[in-house]
Amino acid sequence: MQQTKTELPYLKIGLICLLVIYCFWSVIQQISQARQLTDTDGPFLVEWEKRFEPIKESLPFTHGVIGYAADWDIPGVNYDPANTEAEHVLTQYTLSPIVVSRNTSHEWILVNMDAANFDTWFAFQEGEFEVTRYKYNLYLVHSSTMSN
Repeated sequence: MQQTKTELPYLKIGLICLLVIYCFWSVIQQISQARQLTDTDGPFLVEWEKRFEPIKESLPFTHGVIGYAADWDIPGVNYDPANTEAEHVLTQYTLSPIVVSRNTSHEWILVNMDAANFDTWFAFQEGEFEVTRYKYNLYLVHSSTMSN
């Protein structure tokens, strides 16, 4: 019984030390991940920006608002919500200062979805449109009925 009482403080100190080490390790991991996410010169973001260069050059303005459509705009389609949201955020970042709105009632709409989903989405659109297809399942849709 006496031996258990003397071992208990050492056990508590050992557990506290392990907890402190784990906390430091966790903080270091979080900092490392944050650095990776904020690395705007990283290869992923550079490649992402290259995808949108032709679209940015095709738009007749450098400031304004365009619509954005993705898989979430097609009822019943299975998609990854986190991935779709992340692509929307990255697109906003890439096309800045152009605002990329989730509302598709704009003269210009950027559509980010595969060909089959695009055909489904496009079938429900009303009006006259000019569609330009780009690599990486990107489409720039111009509404001729909304133009000035």
